[in-house]
Amino acid sequence: MDRPLQYVLDQDMPGIPVLGKIAAGTPRFFDETSLGYVHPATTRYSVNDKSLYALQVTGDSMVEDGIFDGNFIIVKNTTDFRNGDIVIAYVNEEATVKRIYRRGTKVTLQPANAELQPVEIDLNYAEFRLGGKVIDVIRN
Repeated sequence: MDRPLQYVLDQDMPGIPVLGKIAAGTPRFFDETSLGYVHPATTRYSVNDKSLYALQVTGDSMVEDGIFDGNFIIVKNTTDFRNGDIVIAYVNEEATVKRIYRRGTKVTLQPANAELQPVEIDLNYAEFRLGGKVIDVIRN
């Protein structure tokens, strides 16, 4: 995720589907709405890979990782992650994009913005699930 990708956003030409917008800030309700398709100008991804989807970022919690308001992120639909990966996390069905760290029944969702605090989750008391791992950023 170290270089910007060029892309085309198209409503009709099949590609990687943009399923909606994701909060890069306080977790909030994620409304899954088709915004069209992105077509990264790279051969790293197949637009036919059904495990991939894209989201448009709203907010500034990931700016120190180069993910800015209005960018698109490419997400692989998986629950596999390593501590430090950037993921789509659902906390009580509200979604956000953050770095994840897990120790036992505790999960920390860490923003990449020094002005913001991490979200601490105790899996014994909160509903939590992963929506995928961010594998690339499309900057506009």
